[in-house]
Amino acid sequence: MHAAVRDRVLFAVLGVLCLALSCHDGQRRGECVLPGPEAAYDALLRGDTSLLADGAAENWRFCREAGGLEYGFQDLDGDGGDELLVQMEDCPAGMNAVFHYNGESIDCWELDAVEMTGWSEPLADGTMARMYFYGGCRNYRMFRYGPDGSEMETHVFFARDELIYPEDRSPCPYHEIDGREVTADEFDRFLRQEFLEKRWHREDWTPVPEAAS
Repeated sequence: MHAAVRDRVLFAVLGVLCLALSCHDGQRRGECVLPGPEAAYDALLRGDTSLLADGAAENWRFCREAGGLEYGFQDLDGDGGDELLVQMEDCPAGMNAVFHYNGESIDCWELDAVEMTGWSEPLADGTMARMYFYGGCRNYRMFRYGPDGSEMETHVFFARDELIYPEDRSPCPYHEIDGREVTADEFDRFLRQEFLEKRWHREDWTPVPEAAS
């Protein structure tokens, strides 16, 4: 075969392969179509780690080694594309993480597995709630993610329900919303409206296939 003809044939074959490997919900880069968030996360959950960024790859291995995972999708930064949320099955305090597909690779925005007294979880309106319970106190921090993974705080509320240490002279019971002291009833009403009524239900989470690696 003549060299020029051979080169044109090879170019055509490569073009077909490029399109065949693309996903219908993707973004165009040159002549290829990159997978969109749904396809990228689906591949990851099925064991394909090729799209993970360097730091995210290590975090994903940590998640998988934790075992017994469940996942869900939510648009946390308002860009129209979902983020992937992963946590230990029915136990977010054990481990929870947020992964974001940036159009070319999957980054990890959060990985929390330090202690069982605090964790983050998604809410139905796209807000995240980060909680910390310790020493008779409850801390709630509500925030939204920015497009770069930065956290934009929306509310902070705090309750001291009991004094654990005899030398502690802090006011108790004590309730605060965004730096303002409130009554217990006002705190409970705010907690219910901004957190409890917006929590995901158990059926919103799906077990991660054990075969994924």
